[in-house]
Amino acid sequence: MVLLIGFGIGYCIYSYRYQEIIIFLVVGMIMMAGMFAVTVVEDICDTLAEKISDL
Repeated sequence: MVLLIGFGIGYCIYSYRYQEIIIFLVVGMIMMAGMFAVTVVEDICDTLAEKISDL
């Protein structure tokens, strides 16, 4: 998905569609924030699972 957004940005630059680059950048930032949130939640769940197994 990240590659698709990268290719979309490249195509917009190639075809001089500079206003559409903003859409790709916003979608890319939302995806990165989502992946970061999933990673944080996964780490929290792993930590809790380790604490529960220690009991």
